[in-house]
Amino acid sequence: MTTVFHTKKNVRGSRGFVALFLVVLIGAAALILAYNSAFLGLGELDSGFSAGEGQAARIFADGCVEETLERIRQDANYGIGQGDILLSASGGSCIIRIENPGGNIRNILVEGMIGDYTRRIEADVSVAAEVIAIMRWEEN
Repeated sequence: MTTVFHTKKNVRGSRGFVALFLVVLIGAAALILAYNSAFLGLGELDSGFSAGEGQAARIFADGCVEETLERIRQDANYGIGQGDILLSASGGSCIIRIENPGGNIRNILVEGMIGDYTRRIEADVSVAAEVIAIMRWEEN
């Protein structure tokens, strides 16, 4: 007759080890998620800043076109044959070019710049007395 002895394993010790292992595993996963979220947030901040600066350059270029239209309204020959006209104000600048392809039509090209961001607006207008009609307006 053979006698078999069964020994009890220390169940309590292995449960503690499993619990500790799970805590470490969940903590590591949470740390990785937090780390990735932080870098994603920084990328979003940078994208938001770029979009804001690009929008500011577009608004600045729009203001330069409006200023050019007002000057053309006051003097129908404003800017014709002058080459590039530079306007600067409040942290930005614009390069304006006005061409006369014939008659009372004016082609206006404006590049508004703020920092490293540039926006371009092209407009064709008809000038009659002090009335200006916009025939084409393109923003790039």
